[in-house]
Amino acid sequence: MSMSRSPGRPEQSVNGGSSTTDPTMSLNSKGEMVLSNRVWTFHRFITGLKSGRAPISLILIAFITSLATGIAFLAWGLTFRAATNSATILAQALQRRIIDQVVSDVAVRFLAVEASTAVSVLNFRQGYYSAATYADKDITTQKLLNVLVPNVNFYSTQYFTTVPEGELWGASTSTQGTVREYHLWRQYGGNLTTWDVAANGTNLGPVTSDLNQNNTNSYWVQAIDVSNANAFNWSSVQVWDYKGWKSFLRVFSDDHGTIQGVVGADLTLSFIQTLLAESKASIPYNNLLYAFEMAGGTDTIVASSEPDVQLYELDSNGAAVRALTLPEIAVTDKDTAALYQLLQTKSDGSLSHWLSIHPTNEAVELELSGGTFSMMVGRIQRANTDLAIIAFINRDAIMGELQAANRKTIAIVAGVVVAGCSVAVVFSFFLAKALHRITRDLRMLANFKFQDVLQQDIDKESGVRRPQYSRISELWQIQRAFHKMVITFARAVSQNKRFSERRPTLLNNQHREMMPSPSPEDGRDSIGPSSGYQVETEDPV
Repeated sequence: MSMSRSPGRPEQSVNGGSSTTDPTMSLNSKGEMVLSNRVWTFHRFITGLKSGRAPISLILIAFITSLATGIAFLAWGLTFRAATNSATILAQALQRRIIDQVVSDVAVRFLAVEASTAVSVLNFRQGYYSAATYADKDITTQKLLNVLVPNVNFYSTQYFTTVPEGELWGASTSTQGTVREYHLWRQYGGNLTTWDVAANGTNLGPVTSDLNQNNTNSYWVQAIDVSNANAFNWSSVQVWDYKGWKSFLRVFSDDHGTIQGVVGADLTLSFIQTLLAESKASIPYNNLLYAFEMAGGTDTIVASSEPDVQLYELDSNGAAVRALTLPEIAVTDKDTAALYQLLQTKSDGSLSHWLSIHPTNEAVELELSGGTFSMMVGRIQRANTDLAIIAFINRDAIMGELQAANRKTIAIVAGVVVAGCSVAVVFSFFLAKALHRITRDLRMLANFKFQDVLQQDIDKESGVRRPQYSRISELWQIQRAFHKMVITFARAVSQNKRFSERRPTLLNNQHREMMPSPSPEDGRDSIGPSSGYQVETEDPV
């Protein structure tokens, strides 16, 4: 049984056919080499590859796919890199904002304390304050209370200590829940009495009394050179009632220039703890904040935004004795341990040494318990005190949003690449199909099959259907249509030209037809005017 042919798609035999590797040729059921009407198939695609000839469709697919993929991933890479840089810039900007805010607020408090003691020294030198008698000391104490009351948000005490007597006189404030209380210290000789007073100085009654008190050896006197009338100094961090304190001290003299003792004001460091906690809450990303005092190569904790970080050493009764140092905190706190390990590696374990090497606005990455953090260190220097404000911000938290957006971007890029590849396949199919048809038509022309190329009907004699579609035939049809258009346009121009040339003749003929013929009966000259018109002759006279 012979192989049946698909109706309407027969093949045309061609003399002198080429090998079967030619994609435009195929063998019919009789074993004859004929032109194939199957212009593009996957089988021919694979056959071309096996024969070592890369089909044009493969080249187009590879080119368009590579181009689409390269551009897509290049754009994604540049976008992701820019986003990563933006995330780093955001982290550093947030750190600078926190540090600048903390440094500014702390500096304002420090400046207020320093200014208050400067005013006290001037008042003593000008005689407004006096420590000459018990009454003078009591009046001066009341004036110190008047200065303290409007400045309770900046400092908590105003006092002076006489030397060498060691008497302490001054005013202080504290809070019990939401109630603010005021106290006065009065000491005569060794008898120190603390009084509860109203804001206007009215005595509310004694609270405590110490009959054997000499403050000459107290830390606030020992922290300054009393022999220097112009001396001033900040004390180291002190701990009272589970709170850190720092005192600013100045030597004061009377109106004769005689050194009388030391004036001072105390700053409660718990406000830094509150400030760090508020700053931490203002940032939507995980962050850690610490404040350390740097003195004599020792870094002492001042405050932390983390409530579970232990700040003070406790005695057997659970009372705070002193502030812990950085190495001591690192024993119990993992994040502080990572910080201390970095300092040991880079700056001999010292924050002050670190700041001498690295600028305050430099950010470094550090692995903490919560992931990768960016660390930045700020600095506050007032007189002899030196504080470091350390801000950690979780870079992974910032990058998390970027990673989520990046996954969406990758999905979009993948979709674009798939779409580009699909377009490449479809485009290459149609282009290869068109090129295949042109090749087929050229082979027909080479075999003098002109009618097969230019016609599309069925041959009545052979019953063979002509190619359903021919690129050359299409070009021929376009040429015919253009040729017909040119001929039509040329004919129209030619007719218009002939009409223009004949128009003067037609007008002259029409004019002659409108003029009457001369009559012999009217007796007028043949060249005279027509009937109804008179010719006037010139009078010879």
